[in-house]
Amino acid sequence: MKKNLFIAALILLHHFATAQQKYWVLLKDKDTSTYLPKQHLSIACLQNRHIHGIDSIQVTDMPVNQAYINHCQLIGIKIHKISKWLNGFTAILNDDQIEQLTRLKYVREIVKVKSYLTTARYRNLLKRREFSKALAIMEFDEFRKAGLNGENVAIGVIDAGFYNLDIAKYSKHLFSKSRILGIKDFLDPDHEQNFYNNLTGGDSHGREVTKLIAGKTKKEVFGFATEAKFYLARTEHAKKEMRIEEDCWVKAIEWMDSLGVRLINTSLGYATGFDNPLENYKLEDMNGETTLVAKAAKIATEQKGMFIVVSAGNEGNKSNWQIISSPADAKGTLTVGATLYDRSKAGYSSIGPEYIDYLKPNVSAPALNGTSYSAPLITGFVACVMQQYPNLTSFQIKELIEKSGHLYPYGNNYVGYGIPLASRIIEISKNNFKQNINYRSTTDTLVIVDSIEFLPKTKSIKTGKVASNIVDVISENLSKIVVYHKKNKYHVQSMQVIDNNLSKISISRKANTKFSTIDLGYKIIEIEWLEN
Repeated sequence: MKKNLFIAALILLHHFATAQQKYWVLLKDKDTSTYLPKQHLSIACLQNRHIHGIDSIQVTDMPVNQAYINHCQLIGIKIHKISKWLNGFTAILNDDQIEQLTRLKYVREIVKVKSYLTTARYRNLLKRREFSKALAIMEFDEFRKAGLNGENVAIGVIDAGFYNLDIAKYSKHLFSKSRILGIKDFLDPDHEQNFYNNLTGGDSHGREVTKLIAGKTKKEVFGFATEAKFYLARTEHAKKEMRIEEDCWVKAIEWMDSLGVRLINTSLGYATGFDNPLENYKLEDMNGETTLVAKAAKIATEQKGMFIVVSAGNEGNKSNWQIISSPADAKGTLTVGATLYDRSKAGYSSIGPEYIDYLKPNVSAPALNGTSYSAPLITGFVACVMQQYPNLTSFQIKELIEKSGHLYPYGNNYVGYGIPLASRIIEISKNNFKQNINYRSTTDTLVIVDSIEFLPKTKSIKTGKVASNIVDVISENLSKIVVYHKKNKYHVQSMQVIDNNLSKISISRKANTKFSTIDLGYKIIEIEWLEN
């Protein structure tokens, strides 16, 4: 009898767990009759929109219809988060409540919240030489010579906790100079009074990310944007490696937009790994259009003029996933992968899916310990570009960042356009920002030849005219050569890293390869293989 009661109790608990889930309740319309932008958006936000030619009155800025909210609460719906951009709210619902809401004329759709994420976490603390080497590869000194350090650029960081950021030696300058302009805890509002305390046992991720954007001491520099200003948002429960609330991320991005923050860094991504496999996103959902966080990112980049830097993710070695997560899949975001110091893709770094018609990731940065470390390096880099070009739109700046990549214009879905270089941004500055500037002077497009001879002193290339399946590269003083064999212009079939300890290295054509990019570090050779 006791056994039967125990089994019955388990069945009831299971039913309760499956019947009550968090859902997005999306609504059909808004009451637009009484909306005034100044009541909902800061002066800084409205000024940004004016400067960049963005409409100050947008339907997505208008609040959710309060009459709908009141009615839902009246019938017993406990509302969790409200999103004006998505025109809806989240709530814990059982089957009866779902059926009740479905019958309401103003309810457009009910969608289950994906409560799990794949974080682009760091694995352990980086050593000092690793910070220095990454900054050197991206030509940190070129920005400093030009006086670029992110001054007066506001950066929003959406992450897990910021434990001890207020007392860490590398971030003390942010507090002594009042550069932390706002904080908000979207998981636990009561925690804001102790925002820099360790709430979950793992709330240091946001601190380390901020360090890589703007950290410095008297003797060391850890990021490009040491003079930037910050808004910080906690949206991730750091102790639970795979659990997060999508609605917290959406609310955070809306909050930052309302304050006039243009530049956002986020190292969170929604993909797979759920306890119930039926709740997993599918690979084809990473298309920039399906997930609600991708839809919010699309609104942010296309309607609000925001610049979102997002980690590609650390799923590159997982055979059942490998591709980027969301919102890294949103077309308008700047998605950041990770490379090793030899410029090859880090094995863990997620790749771009082949079924989308735009390149992801967009760029990469050197990071041995996760794309959580590569993304903030790029965010600091972007802040310096925004400092240099305050009146350019976010789309123009995104184009500049891509064109400064060391592989440009030969990007691929492993590392994007490669590692952004400060010298290329400075070169654009000297040319008074020519929209069509490109760097083919450092690259050569070749139809297949029987040999390529690379001479470092003259930087010339001698080519033959005969089609072949082997290309010989003769070079001096190169420790590594990276080759991306591609099935088309963007999608990598295989990556080859060659130790340059021979006087001549032959690059062989792989089966079904149509293009190969040879990365010599200071010279890029693009080969188009002709059919025999």
